[in-house]
Amino acid sequence: MTSDIVGVWFVYNGQTEQLETSVNQWRKATGAPVMFFNDAAAPLPSEIAGSLADYTELTTWPRNRNINGWAACHGILESLSTACRITGAGHAVKIDCDTLVLATGWIDRSAPFSGFHYGQGAWAAGMAYAVSAAALRVELDAWSSWWKDETFKAPEDAVISGRLIQRYGQGCCLHDFGKGLAGSYFADIDPARYAKVQVLTFQKCRAIKPDREVMAGYAAAGCPPL
Repeated sequence: MTSDIVGVWFVYNGQTEQLETSVNQWRKATGAPVMFFNDAAAPLPSEIAGSLADYTELTTWPRNRNINGWAACHGILESLSTACRITGAGHAVKIDCDTLVLATGWIDRSAPFSGFHYGQGAWAAGMAYAVSAAALRVELDAWSSWWKDETFKAPEDAVISGRLIQRYGQGCCLHDFGKGLAGSYFADIDPARYAKVQVLTFQKCRAIKPDREVMAGYAAAGCPPL
């Protein structure tokens, strides 16, 4: 299976229902391949991973709960690069299991990095971002000579996006989170607000079961309802 993009999830046991909805929506929106990097410390059962993903690989680097720290950041970069190499994709799109990618117009295929930042911040949100195979190779080469500090606990989204934005500057394709193409779902906000949203995250919802039901409803429509 070849495509110009590949969807990548960093999975573990206990997230099946949201993950399935997220993956199915990706396939519906893109038809692109899916790759899982499964946490060996608490793996998603192989029969579930195999039924949802085209490719799976176990990872042994420590995730420090929500993918934090030096080893986790390096692991993300290596994994995204691996996904591009295995599938032949030009960009790897990292997606959280509680996030729906409803369309891919936010991804600039000519840019090294596409994502969503907060205002004019120098880093992007981690729920969904795309990195080119070429940028991943450059960053991994640079990373090998970068400092290694096992006490470093910063989150992967801030570190990886921050380094890429610093390296490529205006060459990155950055959108303002919450102002058009991406947003967080809140049950008490008019759904019309989401009419043009291409990436919708459910991470701020307080109730897990309604989360899954609402996610499934949005995904079934292919885009948020007017």
